[in-house]
Order: sequence, then structure tokens, then C-alpha cells
Amino acid sequence: SLPRPRASRVAIMTLGGGWGVVTADLCNEYGLEVPELSEQITQEINQLLPDYWSHSNPVDLVGDTDPNVPLAVMDKLLAWEECDAVIHLGVVGRKYLFYKLRDACLKVNPDITPEFMAQVEELVDEVERHYITHVVGLMDKYDKPVLGVSLAKGPGDTTVVEVEGMRNKGVFYAAPEQAVKSLSRMCRYTRWRKREGLD
Repeated sequence: SLPRPRASRVAIMTLGGGWGVVTADLCNEYGLEVPELSEQITQEINQLLPDYWSHSNPVDLVGDTDPNVPLAVMDKLLAWEECDAVIHLGVVGRKYLFYKLRDACLKVNPDITPEFMAQVEELVDEVERHYITHVVGLMDKYDKPVLGVSLAKGPGDTTVVEVEGMRNKGVFYAAPEQAVKSLSRMCRYTRWRKREGLD
């Protein structure tokens, strides 16, 4: 479902800082390197995020709600030569927060119609589909793996998401531990292939 990483340097992109710290600690525990951002990529991300973003790896998106921002930051991280893989947290699965908001609004506000909320729901779902398609397209472009951790998962959600016409697939785990362990095993497999002269 994913390209093999060339080495074990990981960029982390997170919707909130706490998850990023947990993921960075897990990367260290499982032998993955979380390199410091170069000055160049820091300046590039400065153009996309508010001044108070983390300025470090993990890259904290500081809860930005613009759907284009995670796409642009992901592109920068995958283009970065010191990055072999990206783990992103919390961007996919936000639709479930909207579903709860939708249900609450329909209960308490008679001015909001179910038809209006259905239109907004379709927009929210489309933003998520577009994000997944874009991320898989970036994997095809850069030949680097991207592993996701969903903010929330519903009963119909799967770990692996196929995108029509794409070589790779979207992969979204329920917890950072699963993403880090999977990437760690992928890196170990890459090292084994190199030792055996298979690459």
C-alpha cells in the first residue's frame, strides 16, 4: 500500500502539539530519527502557518482550519531531502466532530434545516476525500511513505483506503503507536534488503 522508506528519518505533521510529542517519543523508542527542520524548510512553512507554529519537527498545524494548509505543508515535508517518511495526525477524521455538531445544532436550533446540514456534510466529506487523494498523489510523486492517524474513526472506516488510478493507497491508523510501529518495521525491512544486496 505504501512506498518503502529509503531510511528512517521521519517528519511529523500534527493538528495538535500533544499528539506530535507523543509520536516523536515513540519514534525515538522504535529507532526512527526525527530530524530538526532545516532553515530552508522552516522558512517555507513560515509562509503557510501563523508565526506561533512550532518551528520544529513535529510540525504543529496549530489547529488551522484551512483545508489547503495541511496539503501544502505535506508537500514541503515530502520534498525535503532529510525526510524519508511522514506521519500525519488528526487531519483525517475531523468529519466526526462535524457530525456531532450537526446533530446538536439540529436539536437546538429550529432555523437550521436538515437539508442545509446535509449540504455542509457533503462539503466536509469532500474535503476529506480530496485530502486523502492528494496525499496518495504525493506518495506517487515523491516515492516516500505517508502514514496517517485519524482523529476519529467510524464503523465504515478502514485502515487502507484505495484511491482510483493511484499506485499507492491511503493508510490511516487509530493511534500513533500503530503508525510508528508499522513504519519502524518498514525501515527494518529496508535495512535487511540493503544488507542482502537486494536493492
